[in-house]
Amino acid sequence: MLSDAGTVGVDPFGIKTLYGSDSSKKASDWISNWTGSLRTISVAGLSDPQDPQTVMRGGGEITFGNGEAVFYPQNPAPRLYINKKESGSGFENVEFTVYAKWEGSGYEQSYAGFTLMARTNHFLYESDGCNAAAYYTRIWESDGRVSFQKEYFHGASTVYSSSRLTNLFSQFPKSQWIGMKYVVYTIPGTTSVQLEIYVDLTDGIDGGAWQLAHSFLDSKGVMPALAVVPSQCPIQSGDTVLGSRYSCTLRSDGGEIHWKKASIRHILVSGMTSAPTPR
Repeated sequence: MLSDAGTVGVDPFGIKTLYGSDSSKKASDWISNWTGSLRTISVAGLSDPQDPQTVMRGGGEITFGNGEAVFYPQNPAPRLYINKKESGSGFENVEFTVYAKWEGSGYEQSYAGFTLMARTNHFLYESDGCNAAAYYTRIWESDGRVSFQKEYFHGASTVYSSSRLTNLFSQFPKSQWIGMKYVVYTIPGTTSVQLEIYVDLTDGIDGGAWQLAHSFLDSKGVMPALAVVPSQCPIQSGDTVLGSRYSCTLRSDGGEIHWKKASIRHILVSGMTSAPTPR
């Protein structure tokens, strides 16, 4: 459980960290490299030339440079997958940090907003839709709420759980940097997965003033699927998504979205037996 202020350091952007780093996996942490001159990708499957761990999917285009990644929308909107460099262990217990800003509208889906995905092999769903199992958090452009959701399967029809929502903003803030920290970890000795989303509205001043916006403990049967999960999938309705996975993802589903100061750290969870009280 995160205790008191919880701060144990700062990341390479000077942003406060909330959980201790797993030093044994530090070499495979990810830090965005969106500096330098502008470069644009608009074809699914291409990477930022300065960062082969990032791969675009969907439509539209993404421009990198000057410290930002900018998503320009089409239908479907662009997604940016952050994939592990090496085979074997992947992203499991993580603190996924990014700042996001909505600057323009266009091609909005009903679920548009700032969306982060974690603990997923979604990048590989085209070969097997069961790979799409994932945990989502989203700040919704429509009403400013924040949510968690689980995906089970991606195919001709996609199978999700319902969204677990709570109020965050009375109105979704536009043209303003919103810091997001998405924390995902398995409670040691259990099959329960803790989901937390923290928000900073200071644009990272003094490392940010991070406040817990929403938390949820996913246990067996708590987030069932809204439709039938194909029987061949190893993760069935109500199962938690456990173990290391290949990807984390940034997505928007509408609007011109600017992202900056993104990172993914592997965190230590030994000794954790509970989680913060949900807001």
